[in-house]
Amino acid sequence: MRQIRQRILDAADFPADLRGGALTIGNFDGVHTGHAEIIGRLRALAARLGGPAIAFTFDPPPAAVLRPEAQPPALTWLDRKAELLASLGLDALIVYPTDRELLALTADEFFEQIVRRRIAARGMVEGPNFLFGRGRGGDIGRLGELCRGCDIELEIVAPQERDGEWVSSSRVRQLVQAGDVVGARRLLGRPHRVRGAVVHGAARGAKIGFPTANLAGVEQALPSPGVYAGFAYVEHRQFGAAIHLGPIPTFQVAQSVVEVHLLDFDGDLYGRQLEVEWLEQIRTIRPFAGVEALRAQLTLDIAAARAIIHRYAETESADVCQTTGRQATSSDDERLPTDTTSMPLITISLDASLRTRADLFERFARTLEFPAYFGGNWDALEECLRDLSWLPADRDIRIVDAGGWLSDEPPATRDVLVPILREVAEHWRACLGRPRFRHESPTDQPPK
Repeated sequence: MRQIRQRILDAADFPADLRGGALTIGNFDGVHTGHAEIIGRLRALAARLGGPAIAFTFDPPPAAVLRPEAQPPALTWLDRKAELLASLGLDALIVYPTDRELLALTADEFFEQIVRRRIAARGMVEGPNFLFGRGRGGDIGRLGELCRGCDIELEIVAPQERDGEWVSSSRVRQLVQAGDVVGARRLLGRPHRVRGAVVHGAARGAKIGFPTANLAGVEQALPSPGVYAGFAYVEHRQFGAAIHLGPIPTFQVAQSVVEVHLLDFDGDLYGRQLEVEWLEQIRTIRPFAGVEALRAQLTLDIAAARAIIHRYAETESADVCQTTGRQATSSDDERLPTDTTSMPLITISLDASLRTRADLFERFARTLEFPAYFGGNWDALEECLRDLSWLPADRDIRIVDAGGWLSDEPPATRDVLVPILREVAEHWRACLGRPRFRHESPTDQPPK
């Protein structure tokens, strides 16, 4: 496979070996699974025609020239786009400088000057919503007429569908900006990636034992505020990461920041470019009672990030085995069960000895193996119990009333324990889509 990035200024600059093949034109922002389908069809058509498979894109996108104030953030930068398209097997990527002169061409003029004269395409592949020329005056119908008139073979690729929605760059961007990076990943076929420069910050993370790389100058679409699990890339080396995006209310920082804690990394990143991928949201942003409560939560966030990264790696490995037809072996490491009905249970037994809020939290802390430094800091422990998304994906929780109904407990105890248990249980149902937080009792009578 070869990749060509060539700025074409006039016909004399156009390489002769790029003429006479199959062509597709578009912005290819994000290079999602719909684009992958188009490139796959393009390669097949190019092979049949005996010429190169060529993608033609614009730099910057036309909308950035015509309506810069309304241009949404991109999903990819140009080098990344070229890399992704090359990985799909293109022979060449033509990057054409976008200017007013180019945008002034009508659809027919664009077809004649670019498609016929410069590229001399013998085949084209586009989606049904393809628009081209001044004011987007040419549609797929007009392209078909022009191709037929020049004996150019045209293939129209139906839009790809995922989760009941058409795959498009706009849809991916919406999912990313809503914080649904898992949904965006399904449409992209890989995690969404951004890049920025590491700059000096206030070093708050380092002071409490969690150093972070502060990212500035990110031009790609960012998710909604939250704490995420993902990857960071340092000169093509991949590290797991826990990522904070948004304000820092515990320290009264109102502006949104991107802070990346690289797992198992020790080094100086200041002034370097860092690329970050987003796997899954761990939790939303919220204030904590103090530094100790925040430190406790960060420990859980990192544990959650490791669990998510491990689960993602397991899924990717399984997908590779399925795609290649290779059977998983012992060299693929020990696999966690993917059937959630067979997940090992963590059983928390509620008995008559649980009379106070501290009793309940101590039982949770001991059974769930919370870090020892919680000690008597029940405020910190309560913060963590209200967000159990850090729990490894291969674990399930079962609560057993071993000593009687909580409704039979004294009102003061019941008022403390019941709302906490219900809130935690509802969190599991809302965030994971299934009741991972089970409640079992000695009888069939539901608790009051």
